[in-house]
Amino acid sequence: FDLIIVDESHRSIFKKYRAIFEYFDAIMVGLTATPKTDVDRNTYDFFEMEHGVPTYAYDYEAQKTQKERELAAAERIFNILPEDQANKLRALWDEFEAGETAEARFAAAVDRVQPAMLNSASGGISWKEHDVTLSKALERNGKAALGSEVLWEYEKEHFIMANVEKGLLKNDLEDKN
Repeated sequence: FDLIIVDESHRSIFKKYRAIFEYFDAIMVGLTATPKTDVDRNTYDFFEMEHGVPTYAYDYEAQKTQKERELAAAERIFNILPEDQANKLRALWDEFEAGETAEARFAAAVDRVQPAMLNSASGGISWKEHDVTLSKALERNGKAALGSEVLWEYEKEHFIMANVEKGLLKNDLEDKN
């Protein structure tokens, strides 16, 4: 492989997956909203990045500048690639960001499912760290329905509502009377 893109890299670059990624001599791009600096789970070291850059933590306030930060990160990545690869990947990224094609909307739906799935598998770690409630999860993840109603219903049932029932995601919508 020439390029490996690792989504949710703060969870997926460790243990067996780390050995797989280290096997290939390729450019690696790690995507995460919550970089880790733990001794055995340091995404900055793994991707050879300066610690603390980016310095924001994933929160709802940070969403106000998310687009600008993502664009700056994308520009840095595209600038290190050979021009032909950069142009091709930039066109795909622009299509994804615009969300105007069925393919882009579906890709965005898949992108929205993964964090909920990982939160479910990890016992709600990020939900707890960021005090995410059911209403916040539904608001943020419900946009997946724009790309796939079926995928959204599956996500809602298996990764969101199932974790409300387990007590891993606080139900702030239930009647308190």
